[in-house]
Amino acid sequence: MKNNTLKTVLKYLICVFGFWYLIFNFAYALPISRDSLDCGLRVLTYQTDRLPMIEMRWVSYAGSIYDPTGKTGLANLTTKMLARGTRTRTASQISQELEFVGASISDATGYDISTLHMRFLSKDLDLALDILSDVLQHSIFDNIEINKVKIQTVGEIKQSLDYPSQIGWQKFHELLYQNHAYAREVTGDTVTVKRITRKDMIDFYNQYYSLGNGFLTVAGDFDKQELLTKIESKFCQMRKGKPETGIPEFAPGPYSNKPKGYIIQRPDLNQSYIYIGFPGIAEKSADNISIRVMNFILGGSALTSRIGNAVRETGGLAYDARSGFYRRLYGGAFASTTQTSDPQTAIRYILAEIKKIYERGATQDELARAKTFFIGSFPFSYDATRDKIDLLQSIELYNRGLDYPEKFTSYIEQLTLAQINQVAQKYLYPDNYLLVIVTNLSKEELGLENIEWLN
Repeated sequence: MKNNTLKTVLKYLICVFGFWYLIFNFAYALPISRDSLDCGLRVLTYQTDRLPMIEMRWVSYAGSIYDPTGKTGLANLTTKMLARGTRTRTASQISQELEFVGASISDATGYDISTLHMRFLSKDLDLALDILSDVLQHSIFDNIEINKVKIQTVGEIKQSLDYPSQIGWQKFHELLYQNHAYAREVTGDTVTVKRITRKDMIDFYNQYYSLGNGFLTVAGDFDKQELLTKIESKFCQMRKGKPETGIPEFAPGPYSNKPKGYIIQRPDLNQSYIYIGFPGIAEKSADNISIRVMNFILGGSALTSRIGNAVRETGGLAYDARSGFYRRLYGGAFASTTQTSDPQTAIRYILAEIKKIYERGATQDELARAKTFFIGSFPFSYDATRDKIDLLQSIELYNRGLDYPEKFTSYIEQLTLAQINQVAQKYLYPDNYLLVIVTNLSKEELGLENIEWLN
């Protein structure tokens, strides 16, 4: 028995130190670079010759938080229009050129940023740079294409309202962030999207798409010096400067001095969709990593976390129950979510686990398991080329430094139980939360006490 126990301990130690040795050496070897061209353009690169492929992403600080009042969805529509025709290429010509070589271009808009992402073979680098620089600098915002995009967007918004999960998330964000720009939907709504004009898009583009308000990330098989020379020749004609944004921080703190709830009744449902949370932290917070580890213990996994075990295993109430800190540039939120036919019990379990880790903290064994998970999984989080692009983006967006992979694993190793328990007490508010629930039950049937209902 003692020998078996000793063997188990030794295997665990070998696994931990093996992971650390691998990551420590791998982190130093990462071929990551950050260059600032003479024109002011920042370029982050990750070289790897595993495949003759390249992925490239333009990132602009042009997210939905910059939408004017009454014009929510403007950032999203503007980004969608960039590759819908330029002075020398129609939308269909852009699609045909890319399709001919098996390349692709896609857009995305979030709360803080908007992006254009390209994927192509290394041999087609010149074509990709030509197209990306063209759509960024010479988009014409064609009225016919604008109408197509607006119709498509309105249709997607209407379709999303059929999903209870989407309805719940929207109301949760609206009530939690209140007057902050994060309360608004990235896509806007059916009224605001229809209200947006071509002039609105051009004005937004002129204000937020410039060399000083964005950066370029490239990962894959290329010669870096050749790449930078070509980028300089294609992109440095872009407008210079950087706009004054004036976005306020959304500071951490309790939602209110007592629990508040909002119920969305859907008689057609046989399951309830639950959202419990409070304001969180910004991605750039110094507590970012320690709070990730703490939440992994609390609710980061539906299978192994406290909330997951309580709701799924102990209660048998849902297949998936978890929690997370949703971090953005200027603030964030904590939310625990699940879907169940017994919302009263699930809510009680979730709140009990939040309170338990707040009051009693985590255990040394839980911290050890969390460290093993993060150290072991981190290298795989940037295994694919697109993952490498995500890594480069996060390094620049959140000022993490090129040695972020090294710092990450080192910081995980050095985390103490006292630090984990400190952030639990600092950022969890078990008695001051917001509850949003989409359900077929009435307030009376829910039977939840001590909640101030907002509707």
